[in-house]
Amino acid sequence: MIRIVGALCIDIVARRDTFAAGTSNPSRISVGIGGVGYRVYRGLSVPARFLTAIGDDPLSALAGRELASDPSVAVRVIPAAGPSVYLALMERGRLAVGASDLAAIERLGAADVQAWIGEPEPGGLLVLDANLAPDLVGTLVDRFARRMRVVFEPVSVEKAARCRHALHDLFLVTPTEEEAAALCGGDLAGWMAERRIANAVVTRGPDGAVLHAAGVERQFAPSRVVAAADTTGAGDQLLAALLDGLHGGLGMPEALRAAMKTVEAWLEKGSA
Repeated sequence: MIRIVGALCIDIVARRDTFAAGTSNPSRISVGIGGVGYRVYRGLSVPARFLTAIGDDPLSALAGRELASDPSVAVRVIPAAGPSVYLALMERGRLAVGASDLAAIERLGAADVQAWIGEPEPGGLLVLDANLAPDLVGTLVDRFARRMRVVFEPVSVEKAARCRHALHDLFLVTPTEEEAAALCGGDLAGWMAERRIANAVVTRGPDGAVLHAAGVERQFAPSRVVAAADTTGAGDQLLAALLDGLHGGLGMPEALRAAMKTVEAWLEKGSA
């Protein structure tokens, strides 16, 4: 079983070739359901459970209705938390600026989350995204990291930095290059050894990914580079596909290679 604790929100994505500062920019704008935890959960093809939190406002309710009929999802409604929203400005398919207001997920209580996780089975996977409050991340890591395979998705540079001291004995972290620097200050291998982190998959966009394990780096180049119109959520799709492979018994290198091919096909489909 894969358990995921993370964000559900409304995604507002504006796209154009270049944004001009200080003025209104006519853009193509889409509105949909997003959030790191949600996208990872939706991307899985194996049994999973998902816990999230939203505000009690109409916009958050719109996101909550997406999952209301799913028995594998638990949505906590946090009074007066405000809307859960992610805003992205995309230039030529790449993120120029992103902003989020996810106060609701930061107010999840540790006792509630631990009760929802319950007694983990051997080999179970627990995915935490860094939209959670750092204290909650620390509590969950302390309780579960030595009892199951805990995966940490850093989400952003700022959120990676605020959680880094809570991380230890993890099975996997999945940062971008910038998030990896925020986690370790430049010495990823040393940080992993000190914190007993088994694996790190550092994503590099069109340059592929680097797997760090046992002090060894392995480069994984993409089989093809997709000129995607929008890469929003690509990292979450990669993590979901990677978890699928690991749950199915693949080793980390084989699961990563298969996950990259899955994301390439996903990007290609989105660009069609």
